[in-house]
Amino acid sequence: VYKRQTFTLLLFLSLHLALLFALYFQILGFSCESPQVLRLGNSADALESAKRAVHLSDVVLRFCITVSHLNRALYFACDNVLWAGKSGLAPRVDQEKWAQRSFRFDILFTLQDLLYSPYRVACLL
Repeated sequence: VYKRQTFTLLLFLSLHLALLFALYFQILGFSCESPQVLRLGNSADALESAKRAVHLSDVVLRFCITVSHLNRALYFACDNVLWAGKSGLAPRVDQEKWAQRSFRFDILFTLQDLLYSPYRVACLL
């Protein structure tokens, strides 16, 4: 219970910190879209979802869903780095390299979902 409360507090604080960054960048004149800033919270949520998926009873679903959530977390991490480069927060970021990495993890996440969906349907029938 303590770990869950701590994570919820960290998630809450990261979302508020992201909103403060968005406000700060808008004041300075950077073009900043709030959905991009809120992806910081999505990264944390994907990691928490992967931690929850580890405890599923079905081995196939446990593996597929955990890997899927980890791919999503890595996608958001790469996308956050890419956003930091585009916004000027980290001007030395190689945007093309990080865009390719982000795209790879997005494709892996989508393929992983497509691969375990038939298994889930078969389990329901």
